[in-house]
Amino acid sequence: MARKTFRNSHRFSKKTWQTSDNLKDSKKEKRLFQKHLSKLHDQRKETFGCDERKKIEDEINGIVKQWNRDHNETFRKYDLHGMMVDEAEEYIQEIVSVLRRRNIKQVEVITGRGNHSTNNTPFIKNHLLTCFNGCCCDCQFNTHEYNDGSLWLRIH
Repeated sequence: MARKTFRNSHRFSKKTWQTSDNLKDSKKEKRLFQKHLSKLHDQRKETFGCDERKKIEDEINGIVKQWNRDHNETFRKYDLHGMMVDEAEEYIQEIVSVLRRRNIKQVEVITGRGNHSTNNTPFIKNHLLTCFNGCCCDCQFNTHEYNDGSLWLRIH
């Protein structure tokens, strides 16, 4: 059985999940990944020290980026579930650079509906719509016509 592990140097990184090399059920793997992220978010909520909280946030953001690298062969869909808002903005800038190099004009960005956020507010989605639309970065976010938890990112 192959082991997928995300580790950083601090004490919150000991979590792992296992997947079979020939796992057909990617939904099962996704559920395990989301459970791992949920535990990290719970630890983050219970942590009051700024340094420890920042370490957990860095781990969460790193794990989300790693998930996208491991599960995005076509560069057509990026999942930002669980990221911190500021890091999501920086990550989108990285994604836009990759898309330009690959001459890809449109991708789906999964932000979530905000179901697990304070007041069920989709903070990442709202921030990306506000931050990138109307600026001079030659890209634009549009709402997904069939999924409230996704946006279309278009590169001009």
